[in-house]
Amino acid sequence: MWWRQLRIYFNWRTWPMPLMYLPTTIYALFLGLRHGNLFFLSLANPHTILGGFVLDSKFEQHKRIPQTWQLRTLKVIPSAALPSELLAAKLQFPCYVKPDIGEGGNGVFEIQDLQELSNYHQNAKVPYLIQEKARHAQEYSLLCYRSLVEITIQSITKRDALCITGDGNKTVEQHIQLLPFSTNKRQRIARNCTVDLHAIPAQHECVQINQLGNYDFGATYTECPKMAAKELYEALSAIFCTLEKYNIARLDVKASTWQALQQGKFKVLEVNGLNGEPIHIYDPKYSFLGAQKEIFKHWQQVYLQSKRAAPSHAHRTSLRDAMTLFKQHLKLTKHAKN
Repeated sequence: MWWRQLRIYFNWRTWPMPLMYLPTTIYALFLGLRHGNLFFLSLANPHTILGGFVLDSKFEQHKRIPQTWQLRTLKVIPSAALPSELLAAKLQFPCYVKPDIGEGGNGVFEIQDLQELSNYHQNAKVPYLIQEKARHAQEYSLLCYRSLVEITIQSITKRDALCITGDGNKTVEQHIQLLPFSTNKRQRIARNCTVDLHAIPAQHECVQINQLGNYDFGATYTECPKMAAKELYEALSAIFCTLEKYNIARLDVKASTWQALQQGKFKVLEVNGLNGEPIHIYDPKYSFLGAQKEIFKHWQQVYLQSKRAAPSHAHRTSLRDAMTLFKQHLKLTKHAKN
């Protein structure tokens, strides 16, 4: 219906990311020119490629996480044979697969058995990870900054996977087509649906479409209180000490409850560098201007971290080298779309 498309058009949360971040991009360019290098802000995480904005290997960061918070994860090269015996010894189904270098939930699938995994492997064009499924119900993102003496939590965001409520008449697929999303987004949701698309949920029955806590797959984000218990800060400090390369990172984790998260009892799904946006802005309570304020607040911290690191890092990435890195990143990520 035309009115639904109009509603989508005026919802800033559905805008393309470059448009959403245009004001911040202009701000970043200004800072780069001011400091004599367009990629000055990448010094916030000085030992990663462009601060973790591109070509950031999920596997390289994940294997540094202490085992207490680590999920069993294997890296697989598409051109190599699928290590079935190793998989049987280390992982059990269902599990998840995702590109080693990727973003926006692209290429992420829940795999139910070895046959599904073999099919994914045959079609894979980039290195990917096989990760055990976290046996926890709740997913959170923690946006953190590391100073010289402590960890600061900028935001904690709860991520709830997409659910639809049945009416006893329409199929799951018909419910998906009525969601207030773009056509492309609804198609991606349908392709990654883990229940029967032709099933007809009973009236008032809540059906979880997938288990992906990702906004691009219909998940809802809710900002949580930033107050954190001592145990959570201790867990984050231990993780950041082993990561080493990150002063600013967003950790996507799973915990059984909010209380368990506060106690430091969680598992890390992945670590994001400067490519990890402050996703708490997608909480419905934020207006467009409110979201812009939060984005600028985040990138002000990126600037402060970069300025602090600048005296110790004389090397700067040239524009030519950066363009090469971006091209490599785009080449890898374009093969990973669902």
